[in-house]
Amino acid sequence: ALLEHVKSGTTWKGTPKEPFINIIKFNHRCVWRIDPYRSIRTKTLFQKHFGKKMAEQLYSKTVTVFINVSDKETLKKRWLTRKKDEDIKQFEIRYAKDIEIFEKLKNKYDYIIDNDQNIEKTIEEIKTIITGATSQQESG
Repeated sequence: ALLEHVKSGTTWKGTPKEPFINIIKFNHRCVWRIDPYRSIRTKTLFQKHFGKKMAEQLYSKTVTVFINVSDKETLKKRWLTRKKDEDIKQFEIRYAKDIEIFEKLKNKYDYIIDNDQNIEKTIEEIKTIITGATSQQESG
């Protein structure tokens, strides 16, 4: 069973429920890559699929991180590398939409990381956030 699903371009992507059940059942941790609109609705999504008690447990273990690329040229280069079959016009349309989404949602995240160049630095920032969140949850 899926927790959520979304159409991304011409394909569908979804998240299975089981890893979230295991977070509570076995005190596991999870890094969940999810659509920005869905990420700000995790509390509602958890309640819908798991009930109030388990949703509260899951949400208490949740930290939201938006990984941003503020440099348009860096983003364009990455996008064109991944999307070899799409043209620059499609990038411009997607970029405008992504900027609009980011401006609407940026205050909803616990953390925003700028990932313009150095992937190792970005990974270290994410590790620091996860380690800090885990320490707070274990002591709280």
